[in-house]
Amino acid sequence: IVSIVLNRQALDVIYKSFVLPCFSYGCVVFSNTTEYNLQRLQSAQYRAALAVTGAMCGSSFESILSDLGWSCIHDMFKQHRIVTYHTIIVRRKPDYLFGLIPTPTHPNSNYNLRSQSATGPQLSMPKCRLDMVKHSFFYRALSEWSSLPTDVLLTLKLPIFKKKIKKFVIVKYPVAEHHMNEIHYCRFQVGFSQLKNDLYKRKLISDPFCSCGAVETSEHFFFHCSLYNIECSLLFDEVLKLLSMASTISMPMLMLRDLQLSHDECNGIYYFVLRYIDAIKRFASSV
Repeated sequence: IVSIVLNRQALDVIYKSFVLPCFSYGCVVFSNTTEYNLQRLQSAQYRAALAVTGAMCGSSFESILSDLGWSCIHDMFKQHRIVTYHTIIVRRKPDYLFGLIPTPTHPNSNYNLRSQSATGPQLSMPKCRLDMVKHSFFYRALSEWSSLPTDVLLTLKLPIFKKKIKKFVIVKYPVAEHHMNEIHYCRFQVGFSQLKNDLYKRKLISDPFCSCGAVETSEHFFFHCSLYNIECSLLFDEVLKLLSMASTISMPMLMLRDLQLSHDECNGIYYFVLRYIDAIKRFASSV
């Protein structure tokens, strides 16, 4: 109920304020838990992502996280380990922690060694016989930290370092007038909408055909359906006017996956697509 009443921005704030801290608190210590426990945490994060976006259960987890700008549990724990290790390396943690890490090795410059990679100073990996040690913080963090590119390793300012190791870039969408249109847009982005072809592929309905007789795909919905010719023409006219150039409108452009679009162009296209979804009333009775 809450995910329908509140808009996406509010739900994202709730997640980051109340749910995310429960995942991340102390994770540098407990992230060496079993894969079963990590999968349970990831399942909880998936349910939270569905609530925030309104995507349907069965949607691609990676696509939803990419759209939200979230990191999955495994990546989030890895980022926390790397950041913690980096703060130890640059002496922003107590000195006794710095004394626990291996001393950087400097390969002989007279030889062109494979270990002398582009990642800067190589740290020697501690020898261990037990898997328990291999899953400990210092062993895992050392391996993950030393695999970063040189420009990242040499970053001293912590905010910049955190930004460089993030996997996803957060896309900030403008607040939608009607939250359900926002939900339907996200479903298009993750590839599991309430169009008949998407439902048919998941064996939820018996046929994939639109009322016009063609297979109801996303491409058909936005470009080819004869039932929405007027609304489609208005959408294309608005998008082309916004871009003010001879552009070819495509699904990646409408789904904001075109990297050449500016921030204002993304906001404009997002608004026009939501207005198109609202105008045709295709999902008026859907939840």
